[in-house]
Amino acid sequence: MLIRTRPGRDDAVLLQISEAARDAVTAQVTPVAGKALSVSVEIQMMDPVAVVRAKV
Repeated sequence: MLIRTRPGRDDAVLLQISEAARDAVTAQVTPVAGKALSVSVEIQMMDPVAVVRAKV
């Protein structure tokens, strides 16, 4: 899973976000006998100069 956010969050907050995302995915997946599931979460910082926002 890839999460993109604006810079400025503390490492502890980023870790909480990563763990919450991982837990949400694993809570929704039903195990399949003989199959392994690997969930990876990566948080990327967006370039604050290149980010454009709009409310619709």
